[in-house]
Amino acid sequence: MVGRPNLPAASLDQVAQLARREAETLSIAVSGAGNITQLAARQFDRMVGSRLLEVVLATGPAITEVVAGHVDLVFAGASLVADLVKEGRLRAYGYTGNHRSGLLPDVPLFTELGYPDWKLFGMTGIWTRAGTPADRIGRVQQSVAAGLRVPDVARIVAEGDSEPSGNTPAEFAAYLQREIAMQRSLAGMAP
Repeated sequence: MVGRPNLPAASLDQVAQLARREAETLSIAVSGAGNITQLAARQFDRMVGSRLLEVVLATGPAITEVVAGHVDLVFAGASLVADLVKEGRLRAYGYTGNHRSGLLPDVPLFTELGYPDWKLFGMTGIWTRAGTPADRIGRVQQSVAAGLRVPDVARIVAEGDSEPSGNTPAEFAAYLQREIAMQRSLAGMAP
């Protein structure tokens, strides 16, 4: 989570206090209904007992509007905001990954800042049609996992601030089931 540098909050706790005091006035850019940025905003609201004013903007314009001071906050990937944070044009409040960002190593995790239940992350997966033979899926998974271990590939993925896992199909399916249940809850949908 990053915010405009003149936001009267120097920490994530102060953002939470401000969000509770200025319900539906403190603004956060989201990229659309059901998008990861909206789900992150809703999870933040739920965790701190606030209601941020959601402003729908695509990611690039959202960052621009926060830098310009027209919107207060945005959840955006470290690779998109690291330079702006380092230049002082944005203030970083917390990182939502499993590990600190290699691009912004001084920015603490939400879990380090008193939000141990933070569990919302973006992900990339590989899909195929139903009925694809398990041995074929296994070969693709093994090839992808091996590719992620190639030093040049690992470096490029890390530069994008991603954390490759190369999960097995069963691990990926279990992850998706957990994510779907949690995201449905955040969106106010029945399980």
